Amino acid sequence: MIILLPVNTTWAQAADDEGGQTLTPAEDFEMPPTVDLGTLEAWVHKNAHIPKQGRCTKYEAPEEEGEGEEEEAPEEEEEAKEGEEGEKDEDEEPEEPEEEPGSLRTLDQDKELADGVKAWSVTYSSSIKGLKHQVVCLRSHLWPGAFCVATPTGFSNIYVGYGLKNEAFKPTMPPPVQKEYAGEMVEATDLPPKPEPLKEEEGEEKAGSEEEGEEEEEE
Repeated sequence: MIILLPVNTTWAQAADDEGGQTLTPAEDFEMPPTVDLGTLEAWVHKNAHIPKQGRCTKYEAPEEEGEGEEEEAPEEEEEAKEGEEGEKDEDEEPEEPEEEPGSLRTLDQDKELADGVKAWSVTYSSSIKGLKHQVVCLRSHLWPGAFCVATPTGFSNIYVGYGLKNEAFKPTMPPPVQKEYAGEMVEATDLPPKPEPLKEEEGEEKAGSEEEGEEEEEE
């Protein structure tokens, strides 16, 4: 969830043993006046940026046991595997490291949606300057439905939406086409067995059962 906080007023930052960040309430909390909250520099993100992996911290899968032990395979299969691995290495390009902004970053550091279009906008409940009960509202253009409202006594975050970003739809690509079998195809020489003919008794019983069924239908 997107949560905004006033800068340097509500939370303090500290490092934990694992190298991450923990947030604790500031003891000398005082809500700043709404006049000072009308800029993007006056607000910070409470949570860190969520990368494409879907986690705040990068997950690296542990190595499975027995990966180093390889079973002996026929020479043809080994050559086919080597050819496929060579093609994959040529097609795959090294991925660029994704930027992972941490917590307590100001809103003006968010990436713009387009030329000159900020990710956040600020509005007021009234255009009258010096209003006693002025309300400041921050609206997210990247996540439609995310708002933060601040009053002289406090602030609140709310999100009403479908969890979809305001960006062009990018359908997932279909999986790559499988390679044809590289081994030698051997044609079978044995013919399939012929079905055995029905015996006379079995044929008579079958015909009798069909006649009985017809009589029941007529009744």
